[in-house]
Amino acid sequence: MTDSSHRVVFVTGATATGKSEWALRVAEECGALIVNCDSIQLYKDVKIGSGLPSEADFARAEHRLYAYVEPPQEMTAGDYRRDFFELMAGLPPASKVLVVGGTGFYFQAIEKGMFETPAVDTEISERVRADLEERGSEALWQELNQHDPETAQRLALGDSYRISRALELCRAGILPSEHRKSFAPEPFPYSLLKTRVGRDRTELRERIRRRVTGMLEQGLLAEIRGLLERGLANWAPLASVGYKEGVIALLENRSQEWLLDEICLRTGQLAKRQETWFKRDPEIEVFQGDSSFPQFRDRTLRFLRGDGRLGSS
Repeated sequence: MTDSSHRVVFVTGATATGKSEWALRVAEECGALIVNCDSIQLYKDVKIGSGLPSEADFARAEHRLYAYVEPPQEMTAGDYRRDFFELMAGLPPASKVLVVGGTGFYFQAIEKGMFETPAVDTEISERVRADLEERGSEALWQELNQHDPETAQRLALGDSYRISRALELCRAGILPSEHRKSFAPEPFPYSLLKTRVGRDRTELRERIRRRVTGMLEQGLLAEIRGLLERGLANWAPLASVGYKEGVIALLENRSQEWLLDEICLRTGQLAKRQETWFKRDPEIEVFQGDSSFPQFRDRTLRFLRGDGRLGSS
């Protein structure tokens, strides 16, 4: 049975904006639970490249839905939605929850539900799968972008599952963006406040470069090499930003400098797509830069304690 007394804050934003630290500071102050909404941090054994919170961070507040999916298992947005609501159903009454991440499609899945996509001819699906193996997800994304740019801009280049599914529809003569307009959202069962942590572009580029440099120093390539040695080359996380470039660097013997620049470039492109996604939602309250943290703190604490406007519910 759903306990509608829970209060939930979405803490969204592009990668490297510092949203996890902001959420953690609020959680420490009010005893809130932090729930992951990053599609790669769901998986075990991708600690460095996913930017998984540190053991020290995990000790500061309770975290859930982090690093729990064993390889070679793969998750969909529907799987995540199921796990999220199973988690929420088991919480004590009137729990305070901060849902933190940058995967807009997963936020949408839990807030509004999943829309059914039409079945397509088996031959089309098989052809798309073959093209994915032969050409890779980025090439398929480019084709999707020609047919349906609105849908393509919603998807990460490494999200091979959803790119393939959308392209199947396009090749069957169905534009996913048009089909999506017929979707009737399900009501979110809890009091909800939606926030976004923003940074100006120059600052975000600097933060991305510092983060990627740190990942390489922590042993990102060794982490990737270990996954490849376990036969996980086709595992979904290895197609994500950071891991994909690391695989190329290992297979093609690229330099550390090339890898740093390439991951920074691809991460910047990902951040732009994330910002585009979240900016479309007028209900999201934006907090720009470190100077706005006090306002973010006050807003989220008031809401979680029941003092603020309920938002959508």
